[in-house]
Amino acid sequence: MSFSLKTLASGQDFIANGGWSIFVVLGILIILVILFLFCWRKKRYSRQIKELRKKYDANHNVLTVDCLNMITRIEYIASNNPRYESILNQFKIAYNNNLTSIDAPCEQAIGSLEALDKEKQYRGIKDIIESTRTNINDFAKSVNKLNTDLSEILKDDDNCRGYAVVTKEKFRMVKEKLSSHATELIGLEEPFQLVFSEISEQLAEFEKSADGADYESANKIIKGIDQIITALDETLQDLPIDNTLLRVVLPRRIEEVTNIYTQMSNDHYPLHHLHFNAKIEKINENIETLKTKLSTLNINGVKDEIDSMLDVLDSFLSAFETEKEAKIQFEKEQANTSDNTYELEKDFAKLNRSLPEYKEIYIIDDSYLEQIHLIQEDIQRMSAIKRDLDSFIHSSTKQPYSLLLKKMSDLQSEMTKITNTLNDFKQYLYSLKQDAEKIYKSIRDNYAKLKEAEYSLRELNVEALQDQVHLSFVHAYTYLENENELLSKTPLDINALNSIYNEAQPRIESLLENISSEIELSQRAENAIVYGNLLRTSYSAVNNSLLVAEKAFFEADFTRASEESLNAIKTTRPDLIK
Repeated sequence: MSFSLKTLASGQDFIANGGWSIFVVLGILIILVILFLFCWRKKRYSRQIKELRKKYDANHNVLTVDCLNMITRIEYIASNNPRYESILNQFKIAYNNNLTSIDAPCEQAIGSLEALDKEKQYRGIKDIIESTRTNINDFAKSVNKLNTDLSEILKDDDNCRGYAVVTKEKFRMVKEKLSSHATELIGLEEPFQLVFSEISEQLAEFEKSADGADYESANKIIKGIDQIITALDETLQDLPIDNTLLRVVLPRRIEEVTNIYTQMSNDHYPLHHLHFNAKIEKINENIETLKTKLSTLNINGVKDEIDSMLDVLDSFLSAFETEKEAKIQFEKEQANTSDNTYELEKDFAKLNRSLPEYKEIYIIDDSYLEQIHLIQEDIQRMSAIKRDLDSFIHSSTKQPYSLLLKKMSDLQSEMTKITNTLNDFKQYLYSLKQDAEKIYKSIRDNYAKLKEAEYSLRELNVEALQDQVHLSFVHAYTYLENENELLSKTPLDINALNSIYNEAQPRIESLLENISSEIELSQRAENAIVYGNLLRTSYSAVNNSLLVAEKAFFEADFTRASEESLNAIKTTRPDLIK
């Protein structure tokens, strides 16, 4: 009793000291946990029910939309192909079985679960959810199998119609492209309409075959349509340009060229050589032929033909410009050219008349005599071209200015050739006179220089030097005598004279330079010896060196004579050498 009282007293003290608050908190926590568990379980059931509803709805839609649509397609096919009636019946049975035996119970079960969830009646709901989940899974498998089987049956139809969708889209794009190029394709509306009508008929045939499940025929038809559309699309790459060139550009260019031709004809330009009218007529015929070709949508070779016609028209424009320029140049140069031909003929005649006189004075080289014959032939050729040109100019049928200019250019080329040959021949004749005068003058000049050199040698009086150059003098005079002898004979052989001159002149000049050099060296040596004589009596060494120097001097070794004399002076009196 005492223990109980103590315990009670302690509890009272604990409560009095605030211990009761702990019990309150613990109670609240327990209540909260119970509420949380209750709410969590409720939400879990609700979530599971929603997931089941979502899964059911998805499979229900597959069944009632996708599968039903495919069964409807098979029903349509069966209406055109009796072979599909048994298949249709099988799928209808499977569909109805899924709808009534599986779909409806699943819908009912989920509806019951949603009602329990709404009324918050969760007792025993877990088992109901599990059984419903099992039924919906079975429903999903059944629907998936039905959907797969239907898709497999319709696979050929899908493939065939899928190809058709792509082909029809290409057809639509071709029509759009045609519409965007309507302006450039004026005149080709009918052939395109015919092709489009044919494609539409083929598409109808395709639909008929596809509806009857004759996919082999349907694929063959749609592939044929695709080939036609592809060919049309490729044709539309170039057809607008080709048609525009053919129907717009070419006619305008023909009109432009024809206007220029007419104007130039009115201005009296001879243009008959261009065969303008015949070629334009041919181009117009080609245009009509190509229009017919394009009306069948055949563009093979059309661009090349158009380019060829444009090239012909461009060549006319180029030819017109050529004729205009040729007229200006021809009229500018015609008078001078005609006058110059007469001058050349007169110049050649004058040269020909003077040639005998030249032959009396000079021997004319055979190669230059041959030039006279060549010039004569060139003169005749020039005259023939001149006659042709004159006949063209004065012809009753006027010739094109380009032809006249060509003839005049040929004439000018011949004139240039003749002028150059005549100038070369004149220069040759002038050179004969120049060479003769040059050699004649060289004989006089060289003779005087040789005599002057001989005089200097005699004044020097060094026999050794005279002996050294004696033979060279003999040869030099012989050259001069030979030249003089040739100059005294007519006609003068300038080639022979030049041959002697070219050999003699360098040798004579070398001889004269050598003598001049030796004379200069002798003067230096003589001056050195004379200077050394001032020291001769005073220094025996100087005397000895001067004896050697004098001996070298008379041996014509003037360099040694100078060195001996200067060395002797340097040795004895270096102060005298600056």
